[in-house]
Amino acid sequence: MSYFKYYEALEGLDSFDLLLISFCYIDKNFHFKEKEYLIEQGISNDVIKKVEKIILTKEGSVEEIFNFALENLPEDLFEIAAVALVDVAWADGKIDDAEKKYIKLAEKKWNLSIEIISEEWKPT
Repeated sequence: MSYFKYYEALEGLDSFDLLLISFCYIDKNFHFKEKEYLIEQGISNDVIKKVEKIILTKEGSVEEIFNFALENLPEDLFEIAAVALVDVAWADGKIDDAEKKYIKLAEKKWNLSIEIISEEWKPT
């Protein structure tokens, strides 16, 4: 496992959870609909608060946590995570440029094609 300066604070947390929570902060606005989505996905409020505490107090931590989760997510979760990222991005009714950028980063890292905008897509 590569060096990660927040490892001790986040030890034992699921990479999928870290990916989604950090993604909620990518656009600098954690919308209440995004939090509802996380809760629906089974991520506890305690875990959200633990990650949030680091994100709100450490400059650059959002990107670092996202990249760490991106690197450590098991391959069998790539497609599920891709759908979840798009769901989170749409949760507030629009996709921010920062969200698009990080979805494209996941797309490249996981070697997937991720549909961001579709005529059939309905925000969660």
